[in-house]
Amino acid sequence: VHMNNIESSIILCGPVTGSAFLNNIKNSKIIISCHQLRIHETYQTEFYINVASRAIIENSSQVHFAPYAWSYPDLDKHVQMSSISFDYINWTSIDDFNWLNKTQSPNWNFLDESKRNKWITDESGNFI
Repeated sequence: VHMNNIESSIILCGPVTGSAFLNNIKNSKIIISCHQLRIHETYQTEFYINVASRAIIENSSQVHFAPYAWSYPDLDKHVQMSSISFDYINWTSIDDFNWLNKTQSPNWNFLDESKRNKWITDESGNFI
């Protein structure tokens, strides 16, 4: 999956068999599950993720992470097809390529639990 030049949007993406490359995302919410996640040139965006490896950010700031939060009728089937485990949602393993110190990067943080959203859709794609 490639996403480029997205602003003020909410993107719901089911499990992806391969990797996702996101570039120039601003003021948005991205919900995605994939094997590899690379985020570049992104600002003021929330990511609800489940990643098989570590998520990577570069040249980004004010980025927040939370666990994958979309439920829909075919999710179990798509999880099985993607070979990504949902037994444990991996959303806390983040690398910032612009912050190589051992301390927490100032460019990203975990989204406070009280500010997290959940999305649930029915068979027709309508929000419940």
